[in-house]
Amino acid sequence: MNGEFDLLLSGAGHAHLGVLRQWSTGQRPKGRIALISEGPYAWYSGMLPGLLAGRYSPEQCRVPLEGLCASTEVVLLQGRLVGLEPASSSLELADGRRFSASWLSLNLG
Repeated sequence: MNGEFDLLLSGAGHAHLGVLRQWSTGQRPKGRIALISEGPYAWYSGMLPGLLAGRYSPEQCRVPLEGLCASTEVVLLQGRLVGLEPASSSLELADGRRFSASWLSLNLG
């Protein structure tokens, strides 16, 4: 096992980004929390039409996760989720790292 957490947030979808933003105001729950994301950015799909129309640059349409996680004391784990093991309350990333948690939230898109 590469790490144990109270809460794992898997995916940087709209719901998890909203939770992280709320926590940045000081409402973060106690415990060890991590966000699993395939990359260092989350794309904001609501801006896709403006991106395609040339109104926004790609940099304006993505949320940098490192700073957001740091501001909320959430560990950013970069990797792709490939397996869940309910019996051991654990999950596995594509690179072989394994993590366990008391709670898991999936928000992949």
